[in-house]
Amino acid sequence: VVRSIEQGDFAGVLRIHAAPLVMRHLLPAWIQRLRAARPGLVVELGEHETGDLGPLRSGDADLIVDHLPEIPADVATLQVATIKAFLVVSAAHELAKKKQLSLADLADEVFVSYSPGSHPYRQQMRAFEAAGLEPNSALSAHSVDTILGLVEAGLGWSLVPSLEPGGPRGAGAGPGSGGKGGIEARPLDDPEVAFPVYAAWRLDTPENPLLDCALETAPKP
Repeated sequence: VVRSIEQGDFAGVLRIHAAPLVMRHLLPAWIQRLRAARPGLVVELGEHETGDLGPLRSGDADLIVDHLPEIPADVATLQVATIKAFLVVSAAHELAKKKQLSLADLADEVFVSYSPGSHPYRQQMRAFEAAGLEPNSALSAHSVDTILGLVEAGLGWSLVPSLEPGGPRGAGAGPGSGGKGGIEARPLDDPEVAFPVYAAWRLDTPENPLLDCALETAPKP
């Protein structure tokens, strides 16, 4: 082990916990770079709830990648991305052709929210509060993929986070589709909503070359 570390040709396990959105859209390319730098590396992924730093403090995770509502004093961070909020409607919706959409444009129609009580749900409600509006909530779902499926089916509209510059894509937006499937996404500009995504690790983490390599290959926001 000592020889391998001294030569820089080491293997091992790196445990990364992240929210589903981050795991799907940010981690794959990052892990490719990481494994190219350290071919013997084993990456263990785990999903977690936003803001839960318990796995980091217990040692179950070496790195947590997500938006952190607060950064405590015992945690170090590196910003790796920015999440922006997008209004999403079915491509068949009468407003889908508008270049710009606002919460007010859609406030009277069925709103598909995250599960009440969850952190993403609270973020959605803050956007409505900032705009002085009340959502017409009739449907809710736990994940952004499910929400997008409901929107694509024409059952309502939603406000969702995305790491993609052009917003989230629907299920029909595969290779060669030339579009976003059955949804249209517009950035929420009034009020603008954006959140930093951090790679977070414990300040008292012992020397860990695998963690150092992960931070060196991290995406630039």
